[in-house]
Amino acid sequence: LHIQVSIAVYAIALFALLGWVFLAVFGGVGMTALPLDLIMNWVHRPRPISLTEYARTKEKLGTVCRRMTEKGMIIEEEQRKQGNKITKKLSMKVNDFKNDVLRLEATFKRLEKSYKNKGES
Repeated sequence: LHIQVSIAVYAIALFALLGWVFLAVFGGVGMTALPLDLIMNWVHRPRPISLTEYARTKEKLGTVCRRMTEKGMIIEEEQRKQGNKITKKLSMKVNDFKNDVLRLEATFKRLEKSYKNKGES
C-alpha cells in the first residue's frame, strides 16, 4: 500500500504517535501515583488536638526554631567570611538549611490546622 502524504500530515502523525507513547509511559506512572498520594494524605491528615498538646508542641517547635536561627547565623557568618567565593560545602549547608526551614514551616502549618481547624481542611 503506497499513499502520498504531505510533510505536514506526516509531522502530525509522527507527533500523535509520540504523544501516545508518552501517555502510555507517563500516564501509567501517574495513574498509580495518584491513588497512593491520596491514601498517604488521608493517613497523615491533621487530627484534632487539645490546647495542652498544642501548647507543648508549639513550645518544641519554638525551641527548634531558635536552634535553626542560630544555625542560620553561623551559615551567614561563613558566607561573609568567604565573600563571593561560595564552595560546594557551603552551598550544601545552605540548601540543607532551606530544606529544614521548609519542613519546619510545614510542621507548623499542620499544627495550626490540627488545633484551630480541628483537623479539617
